[in-house]
Amino acid sequence: EGLRAFWLGAGATLTMTAPSTALYMICYELSRDALTETVPHPSAHACAPSVAAFGSRIVSTVATFPLEVVRTRQMKGSTNGMLSEIRSILRSHSGWRGLYTGVGSSLARDAPFSAVYWGMLESTRSLILRSNLGFPFTRPASSVQSDHTVGLSRQIGPAGTFTASVSAAVMAVILTHPFDVVKTRMQTSNTLLGTSSFQALKHMLQKEGPRVMTQGLSIRLAYLLPATTITVTTYEYVKGLLNEHDRLRQDPA
Repeated sequence: EGLRAFWLGAGATLTMTAPSTALYMICYELSRDALTETVPHPSAHACAPSVAAFGSRIVSTVATFPLEVVRTRQMKGSTNGMLSEIRSILRSHSGWRGLYTGVGSSLARDAPFSAVYWGMLESTRSLILRSNLGFPFTRPASSVQSDHTVGLSRQIGPAGTFTASVSAAVMAVILTHPFDVVKTRMQTSNTLLGTSSFQALKHMLQKEGPRVMTQGLSIRLAYLLPATTITVTTYEYVKGLLNEHDRLRQDPA
């Protein structure tokens, strides 16, 4: 297949990633802030990132999942274009349900992943901020806080964001990987197409045993560690720049 095989499904991935990530981050920020403001209790502040991330991932996954199905089928080797692949799925015996094949497993993987990731990320960030670590882990806070913390004179630095993101991603990937295995099998196997996530899981365990649940774990770690770290680091950096721009515009002096 040559080098092109490494970019199979790239079109669907690019079409899906930008709106999915934008929708996810907007929902996360708004719901997290709403939770902490509505329930002014320390336990609510601690749980808000996980709860907000869980709900936000459900919204973004459902909204863009048909493109995820197309991407997975193209990565398997389908030569159809994105629109042609969608039409092919709609004409199959599964109909429109085929566009949401594996959505249960994806939600069972992605929603808990996001909850674990953001919960641990925010906790680790807070721990770093309360430590005596200096730059590049922390730096003096500007008058507009870019971190969701209260009463701290410092804000997270690039090394702090990197450390927190990697730690959170490793834990989240390991805990949710079995759901990724089920989702991928459901989308790429004609035998499992249209079955429920539970039926697919039962079939896989009977045929291949528990070890099947660890297939592809190292590849998923290699993909998600840099992906999540780059996304979060870039997002926090841009958000900090926008916050500083707003501060200077409101108070030019």
